Amino acid sequence: LARRGWQVCLLERHERLAKEASGNPQGVLYLKLSAHGTTLSQMIVSGFGYTRRLLENLQRGRDWDDCGVLQLGFSAKEAERQAQLAAAFPPALVHLLGQPQAQVLAGIELAHGGLFYPEGGWVHPPALCRFQALHPNV
Repeated sequence: LARRGWQVCLLERHERLAKEASGNPQGVLYLKLSAHGTTLSQMIVSGFGYTRRLLENLQRGRDWDDCGVLQLGFSAKEAERQAQLAAAFPPALVHLLGQPQAQVLAGIELAHGGLFYPEGGWVHPPALCRFQALHPNV
């Protein structure tokens, strides 16, 4: 809203932003997609790109990182769902890793492979909240 010219007033009961739910030390960043090519999935892909560009304003490695996210296929049903999802999107967004590849990537023993989101990662929510609150319209 602030970037679109609106005056934004933040209400916070603590002395600093992001002390409660947004105060978690890390949040996982990945695309929550549908294999059915929905409008919602298109919006999620667009929003993820926006978020990634926004994160470039923060310090990589301290406030965020795009280390990738591995979502394990812990059952036959989940593995099938993941295969459909991987088939519906470009590999740059999400692709399947077999158990051996997933294990090498994770650096620990794994029973299953899964979906890998190469541009996924983590963010320190308080840092993101503080950055967004710096806008002159906030």
